[in-house]
Amino acid sequence: MTEPKILESFKKKAYEKNIPLQASLELTTRCNHACNHCYVDKNQGIDLSFAQWKIILEKLREAGTLYIVFLGGEALLHPDFFNILEYAHQLSFHTSVISNGYLIGSLDYAKKLESAGLDNITLSLYSTKEKTHDELTGVLGSYQKLMRAVEYLKQTKIRVGINTLLMTKNIEDFFSIYEFATKYKFDFNSDPVVTCDWLGKKNNLALRPNDEQLKKHFMDKVNKWPESLSGPIPLPLNSSICNMARCKCAVNHQGDLHPCVEIREVLGNLSREDFQAIWTSDLANKWRLLENRKIKNLFNDATDEFLDICPGMGLNEMNDPLIIPEYMKMLAQVQKNVWEEFRKTYRLPFSGKSMLPLFRDKDELIINFSYKSVQVGDIVLVRSGGELIAHRLVETGDKTILKGDRSVSAEEIQLEDILGIVEGFIRNKKEYKWGSTGMLFKKNLSDCSRKTLRHHARIYRRFYFLIIFVMVWFSVLIVGLNNQLTSKNHT
Repeated sequence: MTEPKILESFKKKAYEKNIPLQASLELTTRCNHACNHCYVDKNQGIDLSFAQWKIILEKLREAGTLYIVFLGGEALLHPDFFNILEYAHQLSFHTSVISNGYLIGSLDYAKKLESAGLDNITLSLYSTKEKTHDELTGVLGSYQKLMRAVEYLKQTKIRVGINTLLMTKNIEDFFSIYEFATKYKFDFNSDPVVTCDWLGKKNNLALRPNDEQLKKHFMDKVNKWPESLSGPIPLPLNSSICNMARCKCAVNHQGDLHPCVEIREVLGNLSREDFQAIWTSDLANKWRLLENRKIKNLFNDATDEFLDICPGMGLNEMNDPLIIPEYMKMLAQVQKNVWEEFRKTYRLPFSGKSMLPLFRDKDELIINFSYKSVQVGDIVLVRSGGELIAHRLVETGDKTILKGDRSVSAEEIQLEDILGIVEGFIRNKKEYKWGSTGMLFKKNLSDCSRKTLRHHARIYRRFYFLIIFVMVWFSVLIVGLNNQLTSKNHT
C-alpha cells in the first residue's frame, strides 16, 4: 500500500524539519482495569490540571502538531477530560483517545464525547469470549461494559477502532475479533508485541505468543488474506531508526516531554519550559541521531529486512536502545519464514476470459505480494466487489486504470489498491514466468494491445463491420458466380 503523494511529501518535510505532527498526551496513569500486560506504572504523582494542559496544547499547536492522542492509564478518568478535549478541538487538533470503554455507560456520555469534538476512539478488545476478555483485563464484567460502549458509540459520528494486543491466551481469537470489528464497520488493528513496563519489570513478557503460535497466526492470516503478506523492507543503514523526536512526541501526566511513548527519558517539562528550547536540545538530538548502522545485534542477512526496530523496547527491555530484544528477532525470523513459504505455495486460480489469450481458465497465477513499484503494462492483482481480479495496468499518473486484455470496459482504481503483481502462471502443472522460453515474447505480444486498450470498443466495432462486409461481399461473389454457371448450363 502506498500513501497519496501529497501526504507522503508532507510527512517527509515534517520529518526533515522535526515537526511533531503527532503528540501522545498521557493524561493520567490511573486506570479502572488491572491488565497483566500493561506497561504503565500506575498512580505515579498528581495529574496536571486543565489550566496546565491548556498551556501544553497551545505550545504543541505553535510547534506544528496536528494530531493529539489521549492516553492513560484510562484517559477518561481525568476529572477535566472533557474540558481538555474541547479545548484541543477549539485549537483545531484532530483528536483521538485510546480507551477501555468502561466509563461510556450511556448514550448521553457518548454524545458528550462527540459534541466535545472527539474524532476517533480506539477501544481495547482482547477477545469476543467474555471470560477471556475479563480475565485479561482483570475486571469481571469489563466485556459487557465494552459491548455497551460499542452500542452507544455507533450511534454517534465518532470514528471507532478496535485494537487487540495478541497474547498466548487470545491469539486464536484474532479472526473472531476481526469479524466483530467488520460487523460494525470499525477500524481494526492488532499487535503481537507485549512490551515490558516503564520500570523495566518483565513479568508481563511471559504473555507473549511463542514462535509456533506466531507462525500459525501469520500463515492463517495470509491464507485468508494473501494481500496481508508482509515482505522484506530494505533497512537503510545510514538512516535514523525511526521518527522519534521528529514527527512524534509524548507528554506524560506531569508535563514531561518524551521522544515518544516508549522512550521514558525526560527531555524537559512542557508545562514550565519552552517547547523549541527542549526540542532542539542536545538531549533531543541524541535520539534523532540513532541510525540503523549503530544497532549492535543485526542478523546481517536478509532477515534484517523483516525487523521492526524500536529503540524504546531495547532501552526498557535490554537497557540499551541499540540492542534488539530476542523476541523481536524471533518475530522477524517467523515473518521471513512465512513469507518464503507462502511465496512458494500460494497460487491464485484464474477463471474467465478477460485476459485471453494470455491466461485461460484453470491457470494458476504466480503473485508477488512484495512488489516495490509498478509500471504500465504490469498485470496486477486488486480486490473488487469482494473478489480478487488480475488485470493489466494501462494508465498511471492522474488516474490509475486497469483493463483486461480482452475487456471492452476499463476500471479506475487507487494505486494503493494494488495488492500484488503477476509474475507468471502455472498451466497443466508446468510453470511459466516472464523471461522463460517463449514467455517474454508472449507477454510482450499481449502488452502491444495496451497501446490501444482505451480504444478497444471502437477497434472491435470496426473489426466486426469489416468481417460483416467481407462476408457479404463473399456471399454476393458466390451468388454471382453461381448465376454465371447457371446461365452457361442453360445455353
